[in-house]
Amino acid sequence: MKKIAFYCHALGIGDILSAGPALKKVIKSYPDDTEFNIFTYHSYIFKHHPILNSFAYEEFSDIGYDEVFELFARVEGMVQNKYDSHIKHNQFDIRQVTAAEFGFTLLPEEMTCKYFPGKFDETKFKLPEKYIVMHCAQTWPSRTWPVERWQKLISRIEGEKNIPVVLVGRRIETDESTDPTKVPFDLDLSLGVDLVSKTTFDESWHIINNSIGVITNDSGILHIAGTTDVEIFYIGGSINPKLRMPYRKGTQEYKINFIGG
Repeated sequence: MKKIAFYCHALGIGDILSAGPALKKVIKSYPDDTEFNIFTYHSYIFKHHPILNSFAYEEFSDIGYDEVFELFARVEGMVQNKYDSHIKHNQFDIRQVTAAEFGFTLLPEEMTCKYFPGKFDETKFKLPEKYIVMHCAQTWPSRTWPVERWQKLISRIEGEKNIPVVLVGRRIETDESTDPTKVPFDLDLSLGVDLVSKTTFDESWHIINNSIGVITNDSGILHIAGTTDVEIFYIGGSINPKLRMPYRKGTQEYKINFIGG
């Protein structure tokens, strides 16, 4: 039996989720009894994966593996001076980054990202029967919506449409595995629930999946929502939306609304 390791250098949740389609294609090329282990900064993303065994990034060792594949090693700024050629993150389709490192291109019907969530305790959070999820966070200045506009949008949704808003995201201490710019804004709600830093990854997935829609900029929440069947409202920025919008049912037009940035 072969043992294969995937050593992923990506820091972002969206990057790691978006490696899934390429990994699926690679896994299919091996015999069924092959063991696949993946090492990432966010090992919980693959906790319930039916094939991949998930481990923390710092646990990686190449001892005992027949083959080791490094993911996001060619992305500019992630692994410095390792390769002569680099992939520019803001000029590349996020799903094709890993595919390119393996030496192939994914077709539209192969670009859908999957997530395998654990069970959800629906009694844990007092959620409205009908609600919109919003992820209102800072990211690169060229793709950040001002906090005042987020607040105005929330006030209109709750005040004029009478639809509660549920805020998601995570406020955590900055270290080498987190991006200090992706910090949720402090916002006021009149009907909804602020769940920032109060949910696990699985819980966030279920809360998004059970909503009537998600409003987000280019962040990990965009890619999480892309693994559900929910309606997405994507507020763009400096990156071409075609390089980031989720694929579902082989297209980027299924239940997605791009608001130009």
